[in-house]
Amino acid sequence: MNAGLAALVWLLQKVPSRWRRPVGRIPGVRTLADSLYPHRPDVFALAKPLEGHRMRLHWGSRKGFVFGTWEPHVVEAIQRVLRPGQLAVDVGAHVGYFTLLLAKQVGPSGEVVAFEPNPNIFEILKENVALNGYRNVILENKAVADQAGQVELRLSSRLPQEGIDSIISDPGPGPRIKVLAVRLDDYFGSGSNRVGFVKMDIEGAEALALEGMSRILAVHRPSLVIELHGADGCAEKHPAFSKLKEAGYEVSVLGVPDITAHILAEPKHTGGQS
Repeated sequence: MNAGLAALVWLLQKVPSRWRRPVGRIPGVRTLADSLYPHRPDVFALAKPLEGHRMRLHWGSRKGFVFGTWEPHVVEAIQRVLRPGQLAVDVGAHVGYFTLLLAKQVGPSGEVVAFEPNPNIFEILKENVALNGYRNVILENKAVADQAGQVELRLSSRLPQEGIDSIISDPGPGPRIKVLAVRLDDYFGSGSNRVGFVKMDIEGAEALALEGMSRILAVHRPSLVIELHGADGCAEKHPAFSKLKEAGYEVSVLGVPDITAHILAEPKHTGGQS
């Protein structure tokens, strides 16, 4: 990044967070911001909540990471329920924005295990964790599902500059690759540390992943933040929502549901929201 643009980005990062997001919605501002930077990935310093961190990312699609405006309702939920020293799991880590947030929240006494099945994106995830010197993050180039073994991943190219988005069990067109999948109940066996928190964003395979972690839900009782794909404005009708209710969780919707919806699930004995 040239020095002038770096200075401008730094200045905008100091604007109070409640103003950064509305400014980005002004017509023409996004187009102007995109025109200021070449269409290639680079390493950027991040604003709060990850001030002091850096990530390799694509400016055109991930300015929200740079300015700290990405999914604020999800960030707030994570900051509220995830405590230092806990074991946190990032299912569908992508390039690592939330992996870094989880690592910051749990601190050096905690641990993060991040799963990302797409090999192209996984390489960027590894670099972003290494850029920030975290030693308490375990990275797994695997999918999470209801059965262990090989699964088929359909690839799309919405963000070719950051690798390829991946979708499990999707019947649509597109190239496919075979990747290794694990069940979280198997990965975190009976002798493992207690899972305290799970963040999940896996492009429609949420119910499958929950099926593969039924023991964790019953015994470990972690809090979860999940992006539901295919919610179509009604998170309550999504199969993952029903599975969590059946497992004895209080489930609340974060933000305003759209094609996707974010939910916070907390075990009832913690006094979570309804």
